[in-house]
Amino acid sequence: DSGDYLVICKDSTVAKLHYPIKNLILQTVPPLHNDGDVVSLYDNTGCLVDSVSYLPSMGGSNGKSLERIDCLSSANGVNWAESVDSTGATPGFANSVAILPYDISISSLQMVPNIIDVNGTATVVATVRNVGRNKILSFDYVLKVFRTGEREAISEMSNSSKIMLNPGDSVQISYSITLSVSGAYKCMLTVMNPLDMRFRNDTLSAMLLVRYLPRTIIINEVMYSGTGEYFELYGSTSTPIDLTGWSYRTNGRQNTSLTITPKNIMPGGYFVITSDTTVYKEITDSSIATVDRSLSLRDDGGSIVVVDNSGMIIDSVYYRPSWHNPDIASTRGKSLEKINPLLPSNEKSSWSTCVSSSGGTPGKRNSICVEPLGTYSDLKIAPNPFSPDGDGHDDFTFISYRFDASYIRMRVRIFDMMGRQIAAPVDNVILPAVGNVVWDGRDGSGKVVRFGIYVMYIEVTGPDGSTIGTYKKQLVVAKKMR
Repeated sequence: DSGDYLVICKDSTVAKLHYPIKNLILQTVPPLHNDGDVVSLYDNTGCLVDSVSYLPSMGGSNGKSLERIDCLSSANGVNWAESVDSTGATPGFANSVAILPYDISISSLQMVPNIIDVNGTATVVATVRNVGRNKILSFDYVLKVFRTGEREAISEMSNSSKIMLNPGDSVQISYSITLSVSGAYKCMLTVMNPLDMRFRNDTLSAMLLVRYLPRTIIINEVMYSGTGEYFELYGSTSTPIDLTGWSYRTNGRQNTSLTITPKNIMPGGYFVITSDTTVYKEITDSSIATVDRSLSLRDDGGSIVVVDNSGMIIDSVYYRPSWHNPDIASTRGKSLEKINPLLPSNEKSSWSTCVSSSGGTPGKRNSICVEPLGTYSDLKIAPNPFSPDGDGHDDFTFISYRFDASYIRMRVRIFDMMGRQIAAPVDNVILPAVGNVVWDGRDGSGKVVRFGIYVMYIEVTGPDGSTIGTYKKQLVVAKKMR
C-alpha cells in the first residue's frame, strides 16, 4: 500500500531486533559489500524502478544503516545519511533521517569566544534551519546554562522569532552571556515550534570555559626526596573547584592531567599528586588524591606548574633544597611545606621543613602552618611572642598589612636591645598593597637568634617614593620552658 515499507532480508534476525515489521520477505540476497556496491530495483516487466550506488564515505558503517533522506528526490549521495536511530537502523519504519512535513532544527552552535575571563562576555551563535517540506512561520528558542556536572541550570533565557523560514532556509541567532564564576559551563540551546515533528535535532550545546584567577589553587607542599614523591595543592577559593581538564607539568615536561575521573578540591581543602600508592593509601579521603607513577621531582630542585582547563598557569614554584631548615641535619624523606598556603610560592621565606614525625603531611594541614591575623588598615605583627625552635608551633612571625596604594616598597630591619642590626628579612622589596611577610627568627648569617626582646623597624613607601609610614614594634623571641 501507499506509504508502507517492505523489508527484504536473508533471515529473521532483523525482525527480532526491530519488532514488529509489517511486510517482511525472507529470501537469499547477494552480499552487500562494505567497500561500496550498487543496489537496483526492477518491476515485474524488468524495467529499472530505482537504484543507488553507495560508498563507505556516505556513512552506514559500524552496525548502522544508510538511509535515504527524501524518498521523492534522486538517489545520489547527498540524499543519503547514516541512521541516527538508537538501534542503528529502521527496517519497516520511517527512516530516522527522512524529511518530514514540519521539521525545524539547530544545524550549528558555537561560543564566540569559547574561553573568557571572569565577568567576561561570550556570544552563543547558532544556525536555525528548516529541514522540513513546508514553511515555518515562527519559532521560539531557549538558552540554558549549566555548570559542568550539575543538572540544574544556573540561568535560562528565552526569546521568539517571527522570521518565516521556507524549506531549506536558515537564520542565524545569537545570545550574549556574562559569567562571574570561574569554571566549565555547558550552554544548551533548544528551538521550538508547535508543528515540529522531530525533536532530536532541536537542541545543541557547546562548552564555555571561564578562566580561573591566578592562585585559585596553590602549591602547598613538595616531597621530592624519599620513596614516596608527591606535591600537594590547596584550594584558596570559597567554592569547590572541578579539576576536570586541569593539568600540571614538572621540569618543563609535557602537561599531565591532574585527574582522569571528576574530582573537586574543596574550599580550604587539599589535593595530592603522588607517584606512590603507599602515600595514596595513607590519605583518608581518596577523593583528594591521584596516583601518577610517572611523577618525578628532582632532588636538586625543580619546577612544578599547575594549569587550569583553559591552559592558563594558576600557580608555579621552582623549589630548591636550600629552602629547608638549615638546623635539620638530614632532610631526606622530609617535605618542604608552606608556612602558610597563601604566601607566594616562589619565595624562599614562604617555605621550610616539615617537622611531623612522618616527614610529610599530604592531604592535611602543614605541620609548620602559622595563621596570620588577617590584614589590617595599618600593620600588625603576629604571633608575638614566637619561638623559632622548629617544633611546628609558632616558629615564624607574620607582618600583616593593608595600605591604600597600588603597590608599596617595604624595608624591615631587626635590632637587638643594644641597637645592633641583626637581620633584614625584607630589604627594600616591592610588594602588593595588601598581604603578609614573614620572619623566621634568623639573623643575617642564617642562625636562629637568641631568645629575648627585639625591635622591628619597618619603613613603607608608596609608588612615588613618598613615605606611607614608619613603624617600630617590640618583638619577643621566646624559648620553650623545660
